Amino acid sequence: MKNSPPQRQRRIDLLRWLMLCGLVGCGMAWGVVEFFALQRARYHAWRDRQQTALPH
Repeated sequence: MKNSPPQRQRRIDLLRWLMLCGLVGCGMAWGVVEFFALQRARYHAWRDRQQTALPH
């Protein structure tokens, strides 16, 4: 039982590190999704402007 607290602290530190990495990873993934959504919206707005400028 003498080694129990340091092992527990190491496990808590590991879990904190994994949670931090997961949070950063999810944030980056969400940023990529939002970036592509923005690019898609900009493309559709540009395409609509191009189509309305063309004579039918």
